Amino acid sequence: MIPLNVSSWTYGKFEGSGVPYEAAGALDSGIFVRINLDGEVEEAELSATDSVGVIYGGATARYEPVFVINSGKSPVVADTELVNRHLVKVGPDGCATAYQSSENDIQTAAIGVATSFTGRAASVITIAQAGDVAADRGRGIVLVGTNAAGDEIIETVTLNALNSTTGVASTLTFATLAGAYTADGAVLGAQNVTLTATAGLRATLLAAASHIGAVIPAQNAEAYGNSVHFYSAAQDNTFITLVGYKAATPDTLTAERIQLDNNNPSLAESSDEYRQITRICLGELTNGRSVRIYTEADDPASLMGRLVEGATRGATAIIQL
Repeated sequence: MIPLNVSSWTYGKFEGSGVPYEAAGALDSGIFVRINLDGEVEEAELSATDSVGVIYGGATARYEPVFVINSGKSPVVADTELVNRHLVKVGPDGCATAYQSSENDIQTAAIGVATSFTGRAASVITIAQAGDVAADRGRGIVLVGTNAAGDEIIETVTLNALNSTTGVASTLTFATLAGAYTADGAVLGAQNVTLTATAGLRATLLAAASHIGAVIPAQNAEAYGNSVHFYSAAQDNTFITLVGYKAATPDTLTAERIQLDNNNPSLAESSDEYRQITRICLGELTNGRSVRIYTEADDPASLMGRLVEGATRGATAIIQL
């Protein structure tokens, strides 16, 4: 289909101009699109530099006529919390995310706690509290590590609902533990929780604490659809495990284990792009080792416009294209 220019238009708070196209398939309203080789519009890729605008009204099937706003003000779906005057780019699922003109620190100094964890033999992990705490009965403890094949695994194991001193075993078998934390983020009561393998104690989540070796990002949990970089001034080849939401699967919590490259300084980069990092697990990182975790600046060509009205994730923001 050959697009035709459309004159300026106004609808409520939106005003601008656009072009009609045919859809390549079902498309949600308010996402960035690009033109494919058939001249149809499809969802724009993450951090795209070739988006032709924002689709208005969406489409349910291929060949359906759609309208693409390419200048002026347009509604756009936010992938993260966005505020007025934020610069934006294409995020996961074609939604808008924050454009980063400089490096974005997730954690300026993540510190290794490898000596807080012992043992590597594959085993189920049994959790139990040293003394029964009524408020902790039924509390979920999230275990993060790898299985015998080296694959990243996450499992929430729940303390016994009747007596928290009664052991409850994981379903999965853990060869390594990178971190553990309370599922609701709340601190434990006055008793420790032990994480025990067949061969013995692997780690202890202390009373009045909410995690062991699994920190919440101190600077910014948002990665804005970028890969994550790691920098240590010292030579190191140990591991950090990220827990979060990848750009390719933005609603599924996953883990990725990343190894420093053993150079001096030591560097690493995640294999995937991330929307958000919820935990940084440091139980395999050399004890006391400091690592900076960050995302790089975005390609200036990926800048799509500036917000004139912000929104929370999943809501509609207004962009000046």
